[in-house]
Amino acid sequence: MIHFISQVRDVLSNKFSLLLRGYNKQLTHKLNRYTIAEMNVLFTHNNAHLLSKNNLLKLYWIPDFQHVHMSYFFSPDEISERNQRFLHGCEHADIVIVSSRNAQNDLANFAPQYLAKSRISNFVSNVPKGIWDIDPLQLISKYSVPEKFFYLPNQFWKHKNHMLVFEALNLLKSENIFPVIVCTGNPTDYRNPEYSNELKVKIEQWGLKDQLYILGLVDHSDVLLLIRQCIALINPSLFEGWSTTVEECKSIGKRAILSDIEVHKEQNPPLTDYFNPKDAGTLAEILKKRWAELSPGPDLKLEEDAKANLHERMSNYANNFVSIIKKSYANRKIDE
Repeated sequence: MIHFISQVRDVLSNKFSLLLRGYNKQLTHKLNRYTIAEMNVLFTHNNAHLLSKNNLLKLYWIPDFQHVHMSYFFSPDEISERNQRFLHGCEHADIVIVSSRNAQNDLANFAPQYLAKSRISNFVSNVPKGIWDIDPLQLISKYSVPEKFFYLPNQFWKHKNHMLVFEALNLLKSENIFPVIVCTGNPTDYRNPEYSNELKVKIEQWGLKDQLYILGLVDHSDVLLLIRQCIALINPSLFEGWSTTVEECKSIGKRAILSDIEVHKEQNPPLTDYFNPKDAGTLAEILKKRWAELSPGPDLKLEEDAKANLHERMSNYANNFVSIIKKSYANRKIDE
């Protein structure tokens, strides 16, 4: 009925975290074994133009509607391009995939005429085999960071809200409390090229150099190990579609300190502290409390729970995605 569907399910179950972002080499290799003539399904995001050029069952993924909520981070041309691409994809797709209830609500406001086409698919981050068997302490010497730290693995884009975290550190200095934060991610924001300089000025002004370790881009395996070593992961973002860092935190088994945006609450990792992403004082109180209470290194109880649940979580995601395809394909055949 649907060629390669069992292979897709196998790959989804074993290679989860990057499928929706288009980097899954194993899946790509499997799909490349088939010619277009043998395929029944096309799933795309950036290449919306392909949706009007074939008779396949077409799925179009919209990660988020950030440009609608935060238009001030985008140029008029970028906003226009996204609007046109999203509308084209919605019009020509059989199914519109969104990653959260929050994004589905945004679709209802953005293009209500296409809401009936939408289906929710919450991706799950995979943990490569053996990651729990590696001692994350090895990264301490590799990156010359302290053993105890909070971890903020976001790109340095303005909406990721690093400034609020730095402000919270500055507030705690007045109480002689000096938490350490390790940051990884792209250090530049193409939409706000001056933002990295603004952060540097504040770090200097507030005297935070000894508390901040900004590592830039690091290997993904090291990101996972830094999550295991930290006392808690921080994501202060003002906007997310479905946060990969939060999903990695859930899959590995680590506490999170998250902005209280709707999608973070929808993801809902265990033992999470939530804070208003515009309130540095509340975040400072959380950091103060957790810095005193938590120890660095793997949280054995959370990791055990995460390991026990990971296969089921991945399988549920895979089965849901495959079910969306199967039902859509079956309905399409009936209509024909």
